[in-house]
Amino acid sequence: MAHGTDDAGRQILLKEKQVTSIRYWQIIAKDEELTRALGLGRTLELAPSTYWRMIAIRGILSTGDVLDVAGTCADYPLELIWAINEEGSQASLSYVLEMLNKYKNDAYLLNRILQCLARIGDEASLSRGIECANDLLSHEAAKGDPLEVPDLLP
Repeated sequence: MAHGTDDAGRQILLKEKQVTSIRYWQIIAKDEELTRALGLGRTLELAPSTYWRMIAIRGILSTGDVLDVAGTCADYPLELIWAINEEGSQASLSYVLEMLNKYKNDAYLLNRILQCLARIGDEASLSRGIECANDLLSHEAAKGDPLEVPDLLP
């Protein structure tokens, strides 16, 4: 086998559920069958970084519907929107629009949602996303707080 984990390897990995090794959880996150066997929730809880949580979610999304993982990913909206964007399935558009409504006041998530809408959305959904971004910028500007820009020059 050139890449991935074979069935014998999966069986060995599944026996070691209490491992705290970062590499172990990276292997689990990359393998959709192992993630399903151990549970997406447990994998997300122990994955070593945002990136590896996204990889695990993307693996599950590749064989299922976003609604199948949405509840499990409630504490990981960044990883979920990132995985949806990476997966690129237009079938997830209605859920992305739900996320837009929920996170329209979170600049970082809104940015990720806009990236996803640019990839999988239609003109109307992208326009809605841009409208939310403009509203957020207007609201922040009205507060009078200047944007903090770090001084990078010596």
